Amino acid sequence: NYGGGYYAQMLKAVYPQIKAADPDAQVLVGGLLMDCNPFYPGEGRTCKPTRFIEGVLAVGGGEFFDGISFHAYDYYTGPFTYQNDNWQSSSAITGPVLVTKANYLRNLLDTYEISEKFLMNTEFGLLCGRDGGEPECQNEEFQLSKASYAIQANANALKAGLKANVWYSLTGWRGTGLVDNEMLPYPVYDAYAFNSERLNQAVFIKEINVYAGVKGIEILREDHREWILWAVDGSEHLIHIERFHLFVLYDSFGAQIPVKHVSAKSNIHIRSHAPDVYEIRIKSM
Repeated sequence: NYGGGYYAQMLKAVYPQIKAADPDAQVLVGGLLMDCNPFYPGEGRTCKPTRFIEGVLAVGGGEFFDGISFHAYDYYTGPFTYQNDNWQSSSAITGPVLVTKANYLRNLLDTYEISEKFLMNTEFGLLCGRDGGEPECQNEEFQLSKASYAIQANANALKAGLKANVWYSLTGWRGTGLVDNEMLPYPVYDAYAFNSERLNQAVFIKEINVYAGVKGIEILREDHREWILWAVDGSEHLIHIERFHLFVLYDSFGAQIPVKHVSAKSNIHIRSHAPDVYEIRIKSM
């Protein structure tokens, strides 16, 4: 049972005691690293550790936790692009690896008929190089790419129904820091803060994938709908917005942009209301 059976025994012992002491307490499994995809392990790998949670479920452990915590990091591959070969994911195809990992866990929970359990991504970030000190990890392109990645990850976490999506960490490792050694914020700090505020209490409506080279989501926020869009390949793309009259347009960091025929940076937030037609150019920051 991939070692998960022993963990399940522990859960069976402690879960009733925790709930007896505090019925509102939430018991999490994890955080699970899940270092590679067990269905496509790659040459010389088994991905056995990823199946740990399957071992927990196989012996009935699913009744003795409320949610699953996992970790999901991607690897910087160049300006505004990333991938995680261990899970066959990339910026151009699947988006952040948290999507692929969440799908894997959801499928497992469905198989064991406990789909009501919630998921939390308690560590994510964009890793660069072996230690983050390499030249390509120290330039502005990487820092702006990191900001773009944070927005994409948050949007996809909402789409995936995650209960939390936690950047790790403030000072970071392998280039993931929100601030530098003097505690001065990198661009990702402002982008992450603004995006988190926009998504707070928002409801996912649908994925936006009708524009070549552009992905995004539509959300319901208070009494209006918003779009969050990004370029997936670092190139500029022209889109036409025909469904909505745009009355507020933001860049990645919360700055308002003039609405008509705007050339926006790689992530934009569109607050919308009534029909009209506009042109927006989405390009790398």
